Amino acid sequence: MNIGQGINDLIVSQKQNGLQRKIELCEAREVSYKVIRDSFGNIVEVITEEEAKAVPVSTTGTQRNPFDESSEPVEDQDEEELEEQEQETVWYVPIPTRKEFISNKSVDYRILGGLMLRSNSNAQFDFLGMNDRGRRYIMGHRMDKIIEEIAETTINPKTKKPLTKSAVSKHIRTLKKLGAREFSLGNWNDKLYYNLQFGEVDEDGNTIGGDFVTISSEKLRALTEAYSSLSIKIYAIMLWKCWDNKNKCYKETHIPYEALIEETGISNRETIHNCIWALEDKFITIRTWKRREHILDSNGEVRSVIRAYNYYNIIEY
Repeated sequence: MNIGQGINDLIVSQKQNGLQRKIELCEAREVSYKVIRDSFGNIVEVITEEEAKAVPVSTTGTQRNPFDESSEPVEDQDEEELEEQEQETVWYVPIPTRKEFISNKSVDYRILGGLMLRSNSNAQFDFLGMNDRGRRYIMGHRMDKIIEEIAETTINPKTKKPLTKSAVSKHIRTLKKLGAREFSLGNWNDKLYYNLQFGEVDEDGNTIGGDFVTISSEKLRALTEAYSSLSIKIYAIMLWKCWDNKNKCYKETHIPYEALIEETGISNRETIHNCIWALEDKFITIRTWKRREHILDSNGEVRSVIRAYNYYNIIEY
């Protein structure tokens, strides 16, 4: 396991244990408290009612008290500040990998990635309940600005020019029409929001893995700004295929072209090949291993041939 990752996991674990102990103390002393969680269900903060009363006034002059159920969960300025904070720091962005979704050729992962990068977690606004995780949100009034940002920063690999706003809007309309759980519309207090669901949750509200991977915001931003949708899909697929769940690390893995063809729905091997090699050195490593094998030819004769096998691994730095 990567030493840095191991230390980070230990720090996260210790923080979770500390916050859990605070919850236990609050319950033992019958103190009212509120739990704030991130999109993966991890405890971000535990706020007692007394602490909430001391919440500082924001730059908009509104006070955000998590115990005040009558207050609006989203203020425009607060939302923009949270978005800017999230974009300034490196965070791990959930990306859907459900086969029925990722194999749909009409789903553009450059646009989806751009939307996820600019979305907010339920833990930040918590307007649909603490256990409603496995999804992120974009409030409707922000979508025009987001479309403009995605258009300005997403370069078409073929033309080497930024996408137009109309092209981005068209891709988003396509997502709407699919009716897939990964992108849907909702309404809260007469306010439109976009629901970006990346995973299922169990009865206890814990996110169930298997339908998404996480990509660092730095890498996802680089992918959405300069790579094709198919390249992003292949990278997402490689993330889970190269993951060694037993040792909790990535490992060099042979992934046949046939597996990528099945997952992406793209049958052109050359197209798959070009997207894979575009990812080399920046996102993945590729090692080609050749070995001699004996096969039966069309005449039933035994022949000796040399076959090449590509092994892939994830670059984590």
